[in-house]
Amino acid sequence: MVALLLTGGCDQSRSKAPDSPVGAKHLPPVSELSHETIQINRWGGARRDHLLTYELRPDNALTVTHSLQVPGGNKTLGRETFGLAPDAASQVRLTLSRVRPETLQGIEYVSYPVGCQPPTDSGDEVAIAFIDEHEKIGIFDLPYVCRDSNAAAARNAIAAVMQSLPTSKVANAFPRLG
Repeated sequence: MVALLLTGGCDQSRSKAPDSPVGAKHLPPVSELSHETIQINRWGGARRDHLLTYELRPDNALTVTHSLQVPGGNKTLGRETFGLAPDAASQVRLTLSRVRPETLQGIEYVSYPVGCQPPTDSGDEVAIAFIDEHEKIGIFDLPYVCRDSNAAAARNAIAAVMQSLPTSKVANAFPRLG
């Protein structure tokens, strides 16, 4: 179980980051993290034109959406919404805080597992967006090519979260890569 500990220094407003595969040293306090929206994005289909998104909102609503990327936008193929119990939602947030960037700097700044410098044309296994209440965003990206211990730790944390989520008909119908 991952635990967040308050730092003992002058800055009591930040929490010590749990064992972070992205190298984060400090995160906002748990009370702030609970107000963030978290989006987990996976791609599939023969041309990677299908997108499966899990979105956990501050009210603990979890929406699973399967969309098809088409010219001019996305076409929704399926959507389900679940209400997570507060303890379950907190555990998801706590576990995913391991891959949360220390600061939310915008979509042009992507965090990877420490030691992973993927080529620009590598495929993404999963991307996670953290969006605070002021709409600042931080992105974590896990490329398929990253295979060191930090990437393995990130995969394990994400797998634990995915296994803890409710069974979704939308996710079960999602096309997998080959």
